Amino acid sequence: MRWLLASIVMMLHLEGTFVPPNRVVDFIVSFGGKAAVMGFFLISGYSIAHSYGEKPEGYFRRRFLRIYPLYCVAVLFTQFVVFITPSPAVCLNGYAYVSAGFLTSVANLFLLQKFIAIPLTYDLPLWTLSIEVFYYLLAPFLYRQSPFVIALMIVASMIAFQFPLASEPLYGYAALVFFWPWLIGFLLGQNRGRLILPIALGLVGGVLVFISRKETPEALSVVTYLVTFVVILTASRFHLSKLVQKVANLLGDLSYPLYLFHLPLMIFFFKHFGVRGYPAFLACVIGSTALLWYVFDEKLKRWFWIPFVDGVIRFLRPRAKVVGARS
Repeated sequence: MRWLLASIVMMLHLEGTFVPPNRVVDFIVSFGGKAAVMGFFLISGYSIAHSYGEKPEGYFRRRFLRIYPLYCVAVLFTQFVVFITPSPAVCLNGYAYVSAGFLTSVANLFLLQKFIAIPLTYDLPLWTLSIEVFYYLLAPFLYRQSPFVIALMIVASMIAFQFPLASEPLYGYAALVFFWPWLIGFLLGQNRGRLILPIALGLVGGVLVFISRKETPEALSVVTYLVTFVVILTASRFHLSKLVQKVANLLGDLSYPLYLFHLPLMIFFFKHFGVRGYPAFLACVIGSTALLWYVFDEKLKRWFWIPFVDGVIRFLRPRAKVVGARS
């Protein structure tokens, strides 16, 4: 499901900017880029509630190692593309990517986009990552709250979603607008024996996606949202062969780097290798994504990031005990 959602976002950025539109891609794009992001948030909330509930110990370590190693490479790679592709990077139909500057890149490196800075303009999908990490930070607090309190948060976020400001400010406003799908997923994963409230809220969310004209105006956005919602509800009932599980797990693993890298890769191949046409772009982007995932997530994480993070934890733990003893 995550691979399909990432593919919708990729095709949205590909069509019209790097290759001419066609009917097949128009159909894929009609499933909605923002709706795909909301599907990611649903899945994220569900998986975070399950992860934290099963094993609170080491939660932040697991989240950091899941998100940051590839994210850091994505920011650095985007800066490399900016460096070798003078701004503005003009694509089809006069569409241009304009560099946002060095300080914006630093803010993005520390996951502060949408809070004190805009996302990297050469990698616009990164706007969701800072919001998702913000939700990760809230998870231990949310896990101790009653479903009623979380439901009130969902309603407040739904109101912000349905009645958005004319111009979206920074300072975490987007985190409020898109909090509700993440919280609905969180409720589904927190207590899988009590589903009436999250199902009811999820269906209300489907109505909001259907009627929204700012965030999810595409014709099939509601399908993207509802299919993701239903998959989360029914996933435990699926019985898949081992081969299908392996393929699905691989696609799920590749979905995150595909989401992170697809736009700077498109700019890179369009401007420096003259890549044109859907087959060529898909081959270059997906092949490069698989290589980046293998090198920087499968290998470098094991060689560098895990020992580094564990070393930092061991270094800080005795100091924390000393401070606690003194206080």
